[in-house]
Amino acid sequence: VEAVGGVISGSLALLADDPRVSSNRVIFPVSSAFRSLLEGLAEGKNDQQVRLDFAQELHFGDRFQLALEIVDSVLEGDPRCTRGQVLRADLLEHLKRYSEAEDLLGEVLSENSECVEAWGVLGLVHWNRSNWEGVRLAAEARLALLDGQSWERAGILLERCRALLELGDFARLDSELAELSALPSRLDRLRVY
Repeated sequence: VEAVGGVISGSLALLADDPRVSSNRVIFPVSSAFRSLLEGLAEGKNDQQVRLDFAQELHFGDRFQLALEIVDSVLEGDPRCTRGQVLRADLLEHLKRYSEAEDLLGEVLSENSECVEAWGVLGLVHWNRSNWEGVRLAAEARLALLDGQSWERAGILLERCRALLELGDFARLDSELAELSALPSRLDRLRVY
């Protein structure tokens, strides 16, 4: 593949189905990402949106380095693209480049403190660094920005519970667990880190 809408270049081997299961135990073959890329181009979506959608799907298939290269190409043309910046930070987190991810998220949040996605990725960076105060603060920021009883609320509360447990704040943990138990019981579908 030489270039598809200026999005990727590489070999046809990239397009072969990938029988692996991603780290989330969900199958995201690269061929599916490529199909979505072609559909986006056929629908006339703008180049930036198509490339970021493709990179997001590659991310879901654990193709972090390739996705990062695509996101970087978007950011070369539009360095302030918030979606691209947050996706780049997410990919850096997966590649264990935590300091870079945290710095980028700091820039994003200094310009837009209400970017829920940035707070979510920052929480993951702190989680992987065992920075439990950072996890707690990121979870609290996300909870403050959510609309009502979003499906994400229980997962974020679980993250904050873990942070409170690690911080030894057992009094607050008790009230947090009470709030969590009052939510509708769909906890079986949550991903607990």
